[in-house]
Amino acid sequence: MRKIALAFAVSLLLACGSEDSPATLPPTSNQAIDGTWLYLTSSGNGAIELTFTGGNFHLRALEALTDGTFGVQLDGGTYTLSGSILSLTRTSSSCSGLTVTSKTTGTETVIRQGNSLTITSSTNQTVLQLETSPPTCMDTATIGCFVSDTSFQAHPVMQLN
Repeated sequence: MRKIALAFAVSLLLACGSEDSPATLPPTSNQAIDGTWLYLTSSGNGAIELTFTGGNFHLRALEALTDGTFGVQLDGGTYTLSGSILSLTRTSSSCSGLTVTSKTTGTETVIRQGNSLTITSSTNQTVLQLETSPPTCMDTATIGCFVSDTSFQAHPVMQLN
């Protein structure tokens, strides 16, 4: 999970292969991907929630920590979609000053098929599912940054220069 969250923070996203069927088409506008998309880790210890709304995106990477609490890394910014090319510009992050020092723009390929959103980068791939019911609330989570595979550091969300 931390590798996925950090890969997003560096290259600004993940994804999975596509099919060559008529039902698998690139979205044609930002509205085609607006919504909240969810990826759950196979271990069940973490999740990525990615929300696209009106040209803005918000990412929450959540993982259970060794002390039984939850850590959550937050990133936000703007996005544009041109054909199947998704461009994300991160403007705020809970990793600001730690692993992220400036605004970062990443370009990915995106395919929407029904309630699945496939985002493909040069190094990672994941299929996210459209969240169709309100998320359940958790008791507490500490906002911060997954600075490595084994380390989480509490840190506020800050604007990037």
